[in-house]
Amino acid sequence: MIQYIILALLIILVLYFLRTNKINVVVNPEGNVAHLAAQMKSISKTYRPTPWLIGGHFHTVYGMRNRKRSSYTNKCSRELFVFADEGTAALDTFETSDMPSDAPLVLLNPTLGGGTREPIINNLAEALMKKGFRVVVGNARGCAGAPITSPRLSCGADYDDLQAIISHLKEKHQPKFVFIAGFSLGALQSMCFSAFDGSVDGICCVSHLYNTLEGSFILDKFPQSKLYTPIMLKQLRHTLTKSKFIENPEAMKAKTLHEFDDVFTAKTRGFKSYREYYKATEIYDKIPKAKTPTLVIGADDDPFTNKKYLPINEVQKSDNVILVHTAEGGHVSFVTGINGRNSLIDQIIPEFFLTIISDKQK
Repeated sequence: MIQYIILALLIILVLYFLRTNKINVVVNPEGNVAHLAAQMKSISKTYRPTPWLIGGHFHTVYGMRNRKRSSYTNKCSRELFVFADEGTAALDTFETSDMPSDAPLVLLNPTLGGGTREPIINNLAEALMKKGFRVVVGNARGCAGAPITSPRLSCGADYDDLQAIISHLKEKHQPKFVFIAGFSLGALQSMCFSAFDGSVDGICCVSHLYNTLEGSFILDKFPQSKLYTPIMLKQLRHTLTKSKFIENPEAMKAKTLHEFDDVFTAKTRGFKSYREYYKATEIYDKIPKAKTPTLVIGADDDPFTNKKYLPINEVQKSDNVILVHTAEGGHVSFVTGINGRNSLIDQIIPEFFLTIISDKQK
């Protein structure tokens, strides 16, 4: 029996060292951010996916649900931030006791229905904090235990909530530098912020769907329709049931995300249909408008989209956008190491922000 265990471990080790992924970097060599990409060691290395996570679905499910959380998750401090329309968001801050008041600040913008307790969020928060950043998780309205105090909820085309939170954090902390990192739905919002505002020093967008409409249809197919869609719809229905402001029987019966967004999100946010709403969140027209250094990180096996939708041509012509994509990594996962506890994201994002700071201080 022992020899079989040893053999299995040896096979895992061999797979670990054989399954390597080149990190593909796309950037306009004549753009404003090419020199930043050239300085980043984390994207010039080889990505070694966790050997026992085979395929995008295993990466995604493990990374989003089973990866170990940071021990700092329960040590962060919470502030309930109230927007102008009286809506409420929970802001969770990760910081050390000796951190200077003007330390560089990163706002993390989570996934749909996600928040501080997501492994990708709290582990990155710890990694950033150890590099000297104050980290604030901007949980969406009504998520992560925040009360629902207005009729409005979040959508992927909104970026005014980010504007309000960033303005509040700048006034509260007076940080020398401010950054945003968004994930999935948060990546859609963060890309909109880059294109239409840009009043931060840098932005990372992780697992953007690129073509949101086609991504929604991908989620209708098996196994996505069984692995992910029911969970997301359950979260959305739960949020609606918590709200005393919303009564939408059609949304409660929706069987797909685009059905839900057609009868609820699009209508409440001023769009004629889910197609118009999704069009407003596409990445392609945002890239040439990006106003601040923006790093887009994706995996070719992301089960929420498809590599054929990668915005390579747009990035090659852009001034301020870098695209980094790997063959494996899943959706907001990118797990690495034999024990599956680490993520490539925890290396790339801190280095990107530190590279920007170093560049600005020259």
